[in-house]
Parts: sequence; structure tokens; C-alpha cells
Amino acid sequence: KDRGESVMEFMNTAFELEKFTIQACHRENVIPKRYRLSKGMDLMRSANIIGNNVVYANSIFPKTREEYKMRAKYQRSAIREIQIMLKDLRLVSEILPIKDTTLEEWTGLLLKEEGSIKSWMRSDAKRFKDLE
Repeated sequence: KDRGESVMEFMNTAFELEKFTIQACHRENVIPKRYRLSKGMDLMRSANIIGNNVVYANSIFPKTREEYKMRAKYQRSAIREIQIMLKDLRLVSEILPIKDTTLEEWTGLLLKEEGSIKSWMRSDAKRFKDLE
């Protein structure tokens, strides 16, 4: 593993994603007030769900096959929510004049988080392959 990426990158990125999403959704030039209750709330809820699932998964240190499956379930839920959020961002970007730089940063955080979680899952699959 290259020294640039922390093993816990998925935790940091989830936090940054949630923070960025809250800040962006409360900026009038990103999500105007009239869209905040609908799309703004959806985006903030998704970012929260991603962060929570990462915390849930990370709080389980598998000692049994069942615990490993539970951890993987939370990891998959986070990835599913990333996909939902990417879909919602695409929708919002076609309705609202969101700056390309904001959209790129948002999408970048989502894709980085998805990559970190998938890499974490691959690492888990190797680590816990022999659990009963």
C-alpha cells in the first residue's frame, strides 16, 4: 500500500463528504432555498447514511463469519448510498446551475469514498477469509 493513503481513508473521506454536502446544500448559489427541503435534504441524508454505515462497519471487528457478513453489509449499504447520491447529484445538476468546480469536487469525494470502501472490502475479504 502506498504511504499516501491511510488505511482509514474511508473514515476521513466520509467525514469530508458529509461536511462538504452540508456546506454546499446551505449555499444559495448551490442549492437555492426552494430546493433545499427536497433535493438538499436528500443529499444531506445520503451523506449522513454513508458516514453512518462506514462507522457501523468499522465498529465491527469480525471474529466470526457472521460478524464479517454484518460488516460487509454496512460497507455495501454505504456503496449503495453513494450510487443514490451520484444519481441525485446528476439530477440536481440538470435542474440547477451548479458550478462545474463544485460538482467535480462533490463527485470526486463520492468516487474517492467508493474506491476507499471497495479497497477496504478487498482487504477484509483477504483478512477474514478463514473465519468460521
